[in-house]
Amino acid sequence: MMNAFNDLSILSWNITGVVSSEGKRQTRVLIHRYNPMLIVLMETHCQFARVANFWQGLGYVKCAISEATGHAGGIWILKSINCNYVIDIVETYFQAVTVSLKSDDKMWFFTGVYASPRITNRDNLWGYLKNIRPHLSSPWLLMGDFNEIMFPLEVKGGEFLISAARKFVDTIDTCYLIDLGATESQYTWYRKEGGLHKIAKRLDRALGDSDWRRLFPEAYVENLARCYSDHRPLLLRRSGFVPNRQARPFRFQDAWLTHEDFDNIVKTAWDRNHADITTRLNKVRKEALVFNDEVFGNIFRRKKDLEFQICKIQKRLEVVDSVWLNLRERELQKQYREVLQQ
Repeated sequence: MMNAFNDLSILSWNITGVVSSEGKRQTRVLIHRYNPMLIVLMETHCQFARVANFWQGLGYVKCAISEATGHAGGIWILKSINCNYVIDIVETYFQAVTVSLKSDDKMWFFTGVYASPRITNRDNLWGYLKNIRPHLSSPWLLMGDFNEIMFPLEVKGGEFLISAARKFVDTIDTCYLIDLGATESQYTWYRKEGGLHKIAKRLDRALGDSDWRRLFPEAYVENLARCYSDHRPLLLRRSGFVPNRQARPFRFQDAWLTHEDFDNIVKTAWDRNHADITTRLNKVRKEALVFNDEVFGNIFRRKKDLEFQICKIQKRLEVVDSVWLNLRERELQKQYREVLQQ
């Protein structure tokens, strides 16, 4: 297996607006946890220039942009400043943005997709993808919100339109694509009515041709927890590699300042040893970590535990709808937002 794209990971998310404070908080959580090499955002609700500094602060810059018109559309492909791939824009369309990625002697194409909710526009997208297929001679991956389903099992509580599904499937077949599937939840988009989950669909997915699958035989997609948008974020990883979390540097957590005992922890640790400043800072660091584990509670562990509980509830809601489960999900979402604000 090649080494050129060993660090490949892509986060794809219909974020339903990228400028709100809650959306930004959830974005920071996803980036901190998964550190994707590429990010694809859809339904951005704003121009990229408005939030360029926010993304720069997170370590991402734009690769290719199809801007939203008002609150409609929008596709952003962003790359990490640590990305060593050579990425070039191939073509930009209001429902699809295609780039080429090169590393060493390997190259492949990637298309970020946001299919329009309007059927006529989606039909135009299917025709567009069929037209560009012959011009993409290297392996091809598409990822995003296709706003369409393939089979009846991909919808719950809503109507399955066989004519629309046939057009989508025909596009996949004509372009020689394969659905890469996904772990975790069966659905990626939800709509509530009266506080209950009424409709759920698998609108977000990744498609690749056989050449791309051969290039990345161990790649897989994970449907992440839905904690902000009505769409789940999707994470594509090249393999099951897990970074060494023990190697992460110490980071001061602003939330510690909210605890009434933390000032005393710092003062006591600082005054305990009258050696040089480096020794004092090291003692404060050690005491802060003990305080975090034993008193304050690891904020990231709390986030992860809440996400696990939210995912569990959401998977149960895909099988059975109940007032109690919906209320429980709402309470967990509230707790999750409170943790993010700390």
